Amino acid sequence: MLQRRVTETAASSVGTGSLTNVSVYKKRDHLEEYRYFASQGIEYMGGRGPHAADLVGAASKRILDWLPPPQSLTGRFVDVGCGDGSLLKLVDDEDAASGFSAWELYGVLPTQEERNLLRHHLTREGYENITVFQGQAQDLSFLPDDFASVVILNGVLQLLEREEAWKALSEIA
Repeated sequence: MLQRRVTETAASSVGTGSLTNVSVYKKRDHLEEYRYFASQGIEYMGGRGPHAADLVGAASKRILDWLPPPQSLTGRFVDVGCGDGSLLKLVDDEDAASGFSAWELYGVLPTQEERNLLRHHLTREGYENITVFQGQAQDLSFLPDDFASVVILNGVLQLLEREEAWKALSEIA
């Protein structure tokens, strides 16, 4: 189960002075939450649901705008917490449009369930050249030192506890 249900008594919002039971959900851990979203389908991989495609696409385009043109920078591009792979697909599409293959593309997701689902969708959509690893931002030890030219952690650090966030930043530094 994604979360455990806790029933609390709270004042009714209609101002009647009566008391009502309110369900409050408390997360057990992030990995359990990520497995749950993976079980719901690829459109939930970023934890946003099926109506957030425009938001995810706009954020991915903004990140891409910050990068130098494909011809000026090459190497390994790693998206830690890559969700549904939107940014990786956009980078791959930009490379293809420019006629210059600038990047080796890698995604990192915290659970094997997410990794498998994304890999399946990438293959089905023709993105065979994107590699997806299972791992966590605070432990990228499966990647060799100096592996990546660019590391993206879009929407990742705020999900971590303070110590985990510092560890993640030290992993990519």
